[in-house]
Amino acid sequence: MIRGSGRFDVVPAALLLVLALFTCWPQAAGAVHAQRRRMIPEKRLGAATASYFPKGRHVTVQATPLRVAGDIENGVVLIPSFIVPGRKVVAPKLVSLQLIVDSPAEAPTPPVKVQVFSEGHELVSGVAALISASALKNGSVTRVLMYKIPYGKFLRMLKGKEVRVRLGRIEFGIKEEQLSAMRDLQRMVADGVSFP
Repeated sequence: MIRGSGRFDVVPAALLLVLALFTCWPQAAGAVHAQRRRMIPEKRLGAATASYFPKGRHVTVQATPLRVAGDIENGVVLIPSFIVPGRKVVAPKLVSLQLIVDSPAEAPTPPVKVQVFSEGHELVSGVAALISASALKNGSVTRVLMYKIPYGKFLRMLKGKEVRVRLGRIEFGIKEEQLSAMRDLQRMVADGVSFP
């Protein structure tokens, strides 16, 4: 909003809007037209996004990436997600915990054992699959690990006040705001988000 001497200045604001539309319209219209055929229907609820894939006839629900440890060169990003068949978000059998681990190139390949603790008690433990590993220009290596957790255990994790994850020798806590973001996946199920 443009302000002038304590009141809303309508004419300059309208003029700026017209100029913006005039200069950007051809490019914006072309981009929308070019991408229309490839667009995937999406619905958002807080930090969660549900995407419907017509060809696969399934819905993928994913939380925004959560940096749970370290920084961009030496840390861990967690992305919880699940896939359900059909057009409606229902309770899945499993939730995938995608762990993106950035570490210096000289660091050894991290062990892929994953343990999730809530209130000091182990909820789940198992071996994560190594999906990919790639070297970056800054000298670090990014490894993508995937571990699947039963939905009921995931819900128990979300209820915890003190949640920790151990990934080999790396251990980190999940903060309340991160748990809150993950709860939006549960909200998608509770609200029965669906696509026409």
